[in-house]
Amino acid sequence: MDVNSFQELKFVQVNLHHSIAATTSLVERAKDQKISVACVQEMYQVESKPVGIPSHCKLFVTQREKLKAGIIVLHPDLSVMKVFTATNTVGVSFPYRGMNLLLITVYCPPKEDLYHTLAELQTCLMLPYDRVLLTGDFNSKSPVWGSDVEDERGRQLMEFVLSKGLAIVNEEDTIPTFDGSRGRSWVDIIISDPLLLDNIFKWKVDLEPTCSGHNSISFSLYTGKTKPRKHRRFNLKNINILSLRSSLHSEIGNRVLAHATDLDREVEDYVTKITSACKNSVQVRQPLSKKQRWWDRNLEILRSQVRRAKKKMYQARLPNDRKFLRQKFKKIKGEYKFKLLQAKREGWADTCEEVTTEQPFGVHFDVAKCPDRRHLQLSAVTKQDGSLASTT
Repeated sequence: MDVNSFQELKFVQVNLHHSIAATTSLVERAKDQKISVACVQEMYQVESKPVGIPSHCKLFVTQREKLKAGIIVLHPDLSVMKVFTATNTVGVSFPYRGMNLLLITVYCPPKEDLYHTLAELQTCLMLPYDRVLLTGDFNSKSPVWGSDVEDERGRQLMEFVLSKGLAIVNEEDTIPTFDGSRGRSWVDIIISDPLLLDNIFKWKVDLEPTCSGHNSISFSLYTGKTKPRKHRRFNLKNINILSLRSSLHSEIGNRVLAHATDLDREVEDYVTKITSACKNSVQVRQPLSKKQRWWDRNLEILRSQVRRAKKKMYQARLPNDRKFLRQKFKKIKGEYKFKLLQAKREGWADTCEEVTTEQPFGVHFDVAKCPDRRHLQLSAVTKQDGSLASTT
């Protein structure tokens, strides 16, 4: 299957907590929300085999006997190939926008050392790929992905992410991914390379119940191709109905078909005349100039700088970086607003100078004729005797 036929690929990351109810709920949710891929941990098993996954889905699981992690490909036409499997790690590859995307799912139990899982990830990332997406339940805590404290596992995972040049997709201010009888924590994490991060959107921790102690994480992967649009030949809103009716009446209004007439030729002639009448009846609109005379290259550069600074501020992860970038953004935005207001005033002054006795009409006349009611209200005229006129 060509992935580019999708407008987006929907992913979900959830720990099923070896529950058949959670597995059934995930399958039903996939049907309703059209989820393409599900990355799961602690799957429900009977005699070391995952149970509850429909037969039409492609399933790739880790090698351990219990507490398996897996990747469920719910879309039957998505071409996926398993490239790596280990005790706590499983990886698949599929084409994405002409590139090779490596999808990895991990589950590291809290009683096991994270070092072995990171070693498996190290081996998996040695495979050739263009983009990488890593999901899993690492049972690690760090303020980078929402926890209040940082433990040793969180420090190890963060060092591994930075050493590989990857980025954390999780946001800081979200509800916990685990909320059960043992407490609350943020242990489910999404990691990607920086280039793929720009194509991930709709990321959120879901509020809907999953029938397990974990809250699911859902996000979409932008594929870069939209559905083809059907363009209409003519838009009736842009056609002069009176002109169209007059043209059709003069062309085919009084036309009579003879008995020995070639119907195919007559139909073709009718279509040609109707199309010609529609073309002649289209109201031609004058193109509007989107830019004002006072708009110049300097303002355009300043606007680009403001947008760039705003984007960097929202992408910052650390509070200190965000505070610094917010101050920088406000400074550039203030300069842009000042220059914009100054350019508008100078442009209006130039417009008013063009008023002459020979050419009294122009932009100034249109503004006076159709004033902004929020800022301009006309009042009655005072006569010489002090009384007010009945009109403005």
